[in-house]
This record gives sequence, structure tokens and C-alpha cells, in this order.
Amino acid sequence: MKNYVRLAFEYVAVLLGVGALLLVDVAFIVSLLQWQAFIAIAVCAGLIAAAPRASTRIRVVKVSVIVVAAVVISMIDWTVEKKFVRILQTLEAGMPEEQVREIMVNFPEGTGWPANPLDERAEAAGADDELRVPKHLIFRPTTKAGDSNWGMVQLGEDGRVVSVGFSPD
Repeated sequence: MKNYVRLAFEYVAVLLGVGALLLVDVAFIVSLLQWQAFIAIAVCAGLIAAAPRASTRIRVVKVSVIVVAAVVISMIDWTVEKKFVRILQTLEAGMPEEQVREIMVNFPEGTGWPANPLDERAEAAGADDELRVPKHLIFRPTTKAGDSNWGMVQLGEDGRVVSVGFSPD
């Protein structure tokens, strides 16, 4: 009976490890934004799952489950934000502005924030009522109110990409 209880706890550890990987990826897009942390979590989960009292075969199976789960979790776009970041990461330095807009065509452009009413330059230039970031293209994964997850594409003087970053809200 003790062996079944111990075995049950060991498999619960595997499920908790897979659940932890899934949770941090869905909530924080860790597999794309901080892949080193994602690997560290997977290694810890694998070490916990590989209880020293289990047979070698069972330990290998449990660690394999964690590894396969980590790979699958990292490949699936669970949320629109993860899909957004994956596409944003395909942008490269030197791309022209038009090509960036073609790649990001399925995502809203702009900050979605109201312009600064104290900025006289924006008012004098006749800009619309949206906050602008100079020399940047800003894309968002959704048009939901309060969505401040920004894909920030910095443009050089020649209109080509200098850098790409993701700013989560």
C-alpha cells in the first residue's frame, strides 16, 4: 500500500510540474520572453519528478513527460498575446517600415492611450488624440480597453528597424 501512495505522490509531482510550466507560459509568455527561466523551471520539475526511490525506468518516463510537456507548451500559442510576441519576434533589424506593417497587419497599430493634453507640439501638429512615441511603431495584440501590451519597433532615420521589443502591461 505504501508503494501505491508513494507512486501517487510522484505522479502528482509530475502533474504539478507540467501545470507549473503551463501556468507560467499562459500567464507570462515565459517560453518566449524568458526562455532561460522556462528551461530552469522545466529542469527543476524534472528533478523533483525523478525521485531517487523510484526505479530508473520510471524516473526516465517521468522526466521524459516533463521534457515533452515543456516542448509542447512552448510551441502552442495559448493566448493572442503569445501569438503576438511570436510574430513580433520575427521582425529583424534593417527591415523597412512597410514590411513591418505587412507582418503585423493582423494587430492594431498605435498605443491606444489618449494623447498628453499638456504636449503643445502634438496639438500644434494637428495629431489625433492618441499618444505617439517618436520614431517608433507601436502594435498591440488586441483592441481591448486597457490593453497596454506593446510591441515597440524603433525606426532609424532611414525608416528601417533598429530594434524590436515587447513591453507587457
